[in-house]
Amino acid sequence: MKKRLKILNLVDIPWHSALADYALAQAEALEEAGCEIFFACGEKSHVSLKTAEKGWETLNVPDRKKFFTPLSLLSLKKFVEEKGIDALNAHTGRMQTVSYLLSFLSKRPFWIIRTKSDAKGIRKSLTYSRVSGVIAGSGYIKEMFVRTGLGKGKIKVAYRSPAPGLYAPPPAVKPFRVGLLGRLDPVKGHKDFIAAALLLLEKGKDAEFLMAGREENVKWRDLAGLIPAKFAEKFKYLGFAEDSAGFINSCHLGVIASTGSEAVSRAAMEWMNAGRLLISTDVGSLPELVGKEFLVPPWNPELLAKKISDNLEPGRLEKEGLKNLEKMKEKFGLENFRKGTEAAFQEFCRISASGATGAGLPAGRSQGSYADGRISPSGGSAPQGPHVP
Repeated sequence: MKKRLKILNLVDIPWHSALADYALAQAEALEEAGCEIFFACGEKSHVSLKTAEKGWETLNVPDRKKFFTPLSLLSLKKFVEEKGIDALNAHTGRMQTVSYLLSFLSKRPFWIIRTKSDAKGIRKSLTYSRVSGVIAGSGYIKEMFVRTGLGKGKIKVAYRSPAPGLYAPPPAVKPFRVGLLGRLDPVKGHKDFIAAALLLLEKGKDAEFLMAGREENVKWRDLAGLIPAKFAEKFKYLGFAEDSAGFINSCHLGVIASTGSEAVSRAAMEWMNAGRLLISTDVGSLPELVGKEFLVPPWNPELLAKKISDNLEPGRLEKEGLKNLEKMKEKFGLENFRKGTEAAFQEFCRISASGATGAGLPAGRSQGSYADGRISPSGGSAPQGPHVP
């Protein structure tokens, strides 16, 4: 990006999540494109800890659990004006509302970009009248906007991809190791995964079933209570996976058993990026990533067990896993994410290929001008910023 934009990313989610992960990865992509990166996020939040590691200048603002006070808004206004921010990149609905309000208060005009990478529903809102464009973390999220009546023209999809790693073939020895990577939460389908595993074990399959992820709304002791004593040694819970790549490489096959959510699926990307065959439910964005022959409906342990069984063959595991790896490189690779992110910001901030800014990019607001730099009519009506039609 030849125009060096100053981008302030607004994230009020305090915990580690797919949204936080996407926000940080997107910021890295924009920095590599030549942008100057700033963050506004909760003090001691996951994002604030990561921005400190990256050396990005950060303003502490109230997180999701706290009220966003007028004083906080004025603090944000001062930051935007002093740093000369060109674009506010709102990662949640509340931060979009804050950006909207700030556009009426700030002496510094700026673009508002809305990035969405979570499964929370979308509602029509007046705040979209000042949004220049939307970046969606998947086609599933884009369709959420379209169904709400926010047109296709101002929505771009950029799939977040992990960095490529070194390929390791599936383990050469049995038992087959079938893994599920994801937090312990009802929506992740651990009960269905365990039920499918028990069906396979009852039929004599030589397999172990591994789960990695922090306990959140489900405790491992409750899941362990579903496993008969005779099969207890066939299940392993490893807690939070500090080394997710190591966990994946230790498995022959990956499973996503989610019953919902998965608007953006980090786990699916990681399994495929490691060259592993992946069996998945057909929820959220997963059908965009996983071939239909490897999809099953949620809440169906019987079909999940059959799909796993049909693919527990060494040659097939390696062949289909390598196909996933190739798909990641061609369609969902890190370079695609970087280029897609840069192109979206170029378009939404009206930057031409030469680096020149379009007439819409704010370069300073004169009295009576709009937030996007246009001059209001004589007599002045309410400001009308860039629209998502």
